[in-house]
Amino acid sequence: MKLSAYTIKELLQTEPPLITGLSPEQTSGRMEGSKVDLTLAAVATLEQVSNLSAFMGVNFRKTPPTKEIEPSPLPYSSSMKTGDGWVLFPGFYLLQTNETLNMPFWLIGNIQERTSIFRNGSICRVTSADPGFSGKITCALFVPPRTQLVIEQNARFLSIRFEPIINVQFHDGLPIIFGISRDPSETDPYKGIWSGDKRSTEGAVERGF
Repeated sequence: MKLSAYTIKELLQTEPPLITGLSPEQTSGRMEGSKVDLTLAAVATLEQVSNLSAFMGVNFRKTPPTKEIEPSPLPYSSSMKTGDGWVLFPGFYLLQTNETLNMPFWLIGNIQERTSIFRNGSICRVTSADPGFSGKITCALFVPPRTQLVIEQNARFLSIRFEPIINVQFHDGLPIIFGISRDPSETDPYKGIWSGDKRSTEGAVERGF
């Protein structure tokens, strides 16, 4: 059960808004299939400085420092003028959105890459936005050997759909009542380390949960 475009637009008017940083075109335009497109703000690479730059443990985690790649003017032809962006050669990158999500405790955001990414030969990985999460979305991009991806700053590269968290009451092992969660304790809102515009622990050791 996904939220309608009408409901999403209503939630953009709440405090805090469901999404901040949307362009006027995004807020006034059509939402295809009740989804909201997210646009590209920044691209970074990982700097592996030692064999313990990346660590995933039970109680601690550590992810490598990142180095942001500044956008530069892109080449264009007479039929396709472009602005600034990135020419991404084979390798691994972290991409971050312009938009910030402010997820209420009763809602989850399912995020996917736009199909143009894999149609251009690249591979994208992104997670969902949990109830209570507030921050920008960071996703992974892998550009395979013998390919490259030219991507313009502010291009739409992800999309998000929203689904309410549902409680189910049972009788004799069978579901009898369905309802949207109305209490934060029922959904255990996000308390992780990745809120805000954080894309890495930047080589620091942090808690693992």
